[in-house]
Amino acid sequence: MWFLSQFDGGNQAYHISEIWVIKGDINVHSLELAFQTLIERHEVLRTVFKEDAEGEIRQWVQPVDTFKFSLNRIDRREGEGIENISSRVKDIVIQPLALEEGPLFKA
Repeated sequence: MWFLSQFDGGNQAYHISEIWVIKGDINVHSLELAFQTLIERHEVLRTVFKEDAEGEIRQWVQPVDTFKFSLNRIDRREGEGIENISSRVKDIVIQPLALEEGPLFKA
C-alpha cells in the first residue's frame, strides 16, 4: 500500500468511502470525544508509515498527545444547496490519506 501511495492517485487504490447523514441534533463535542477515546485505545488508528534511518519502510505509532484528528462537518441547516454540499463532500472524500503523516482515516 505504501508503494502504491508513491504514485499519483495511488492512495485512492485502497480508499474506501462511506457517507453518513445524521438527522436531528447531535452533540459534536461528545462525538469528537468518542473518536478521541477510540484513537487512544487502538494504536492502529495512530499508525503511520515512514522510512527509517536505513531507508526501510516501517510502521510508527504516534503518541496520543501528538496525534491530530478533527471531524469533517457539513451542517445542512446552514442553508447550503444540495449541489454545494455534494461538491464539499466529494472534495473531502477524494483527498488522499497521507500514510507518512496520518491519520489513516477520516470522519
